[in-house]
Amino acid sequence: CHLACLPQEEQELHGMESEARAEACFIHAAAGLLESDASDGGLWQVLPILQLVGEENLLASSIEVRHLAYLEAIMRLFERRGAVRGARSLAKAAVRQADSAIATTDDSYLDVAGRLWVSIFYYSIELREWDEAYCAVVTNPVAARSLECLRRLVTVLAEHREYEVICSLPMSANGMLSATENALEQKAESAAISREGSLYRLLYTFHMKRGNFRKAASSMYRCFSRLRDEKPGDIEARCSCLLVAINALVMAKKDQAFIELAHPGEYPGTPKRRRMWGQHDASARPNMHIVTLEDLELQYELDKENLHLASLGSS
Repeated sequence: CHLACLPQEEQELHGMESEARAEACFIHAAAGLLESDASDGGLWQVLPILQLVGEENLLASSIEVRHLAYLEAIMRLFERRGAVRGARSLAKAAVRQADSAIATTDDSYLDVAGRLWVSIFYYSIELREWDEAYCAVVTNPVAARSLECLRRLVTVLAEHREYEVICSLPMSANGMLSATENALEQKAESAAISREGSLYRLLYTFHMKRGNFRKAASSMYRCFSRLRDEKPGDIEARCSCLLVAINALVMAKKDQAFIELAHPGEYPGTPKRRRMWGQHDASARPNMHIVTLEDLELQYELDKENLHLASLGSS
């Protein structure tokens, strides 16, 4: 039966099997290529990889370095063909080969290993295999690339509404928690506000799971502020945000039961979203506003009364 006549699931399975067979053949072929005599070039002279890395340098290199170059070349070939799963397997094989081809103390090792783990990360993202993507993040030996990939992972997970996955991510390395928070905050600030405030509620859940009640309350207060400024007629949604913020702040220690906000004009975000209200407090840091639990409760009562009056007016 022609492949196009097969059901979608069988087509995908057939494609994966073909991809796996091709991957196995290329890796098997590597054994013969790598054993060829470097003095006359052997079969290496006909490999397209020589156009990428330089024939003279490659032929003068060790078998281990040639093996690494071969694996990377075939990985890119699979990538161009859209065979992402095979490309990822070859990238993993290349990482293992890098350990024997390059001394881990060599500066070039970090460059090669870091680059390969970034490739593994993006292949995993394309396959929507989040655990594999996170593994690539934490395994990457280059801290800057690791954090860059983490921010991308959080953004993609938010776009796919994989909120539970985001909240369960272990923050196992320095900088990971702040990088995740920043990515979520930027995503929430750049998105149009909705009455559900999904991204702010995601931030709220993320902070609550880590016991950071002030930040959880701040997230919902930010949602309230944007609803007030951008959707002033949606009083019910504002009341909901305030109530959630109050419940979070109640769980904080008494001397920590307040939200700290930047003064207008200094709040991070787009200019039209910077207007904040709050009682100034001498104990706050310079250029900060303080919103206390009492402030939140008062605002909630006012909005609840406004909601009641609006319902009477519409009846």
